[in-house]
Amino acid sequence: MLGKPARYSQELRIFLMGLGVVSFCLAEFAFTVYKLRPDDLDWVDEERKRAAAAKARIEEP
Repeated sequence: MLGKPARYSQELRIFLMGLGVVSFCLAEFAFTVYKLRPDDLDWVDEERKRAAAAKARIEEP
């Protein structure tokens, strides 16, 4: 054996690197969702009214 033995095993370093990458990806996803959220939700009510009007037009004989 040459040199000192490694302080941490190769498997532990790989696991921690993978955990770090996955955590970073989830944090980026959460930040993206946070930044792209709508300021107001009035458009939801408008879409519901439009869908109800369209349904009424379709169902009338």
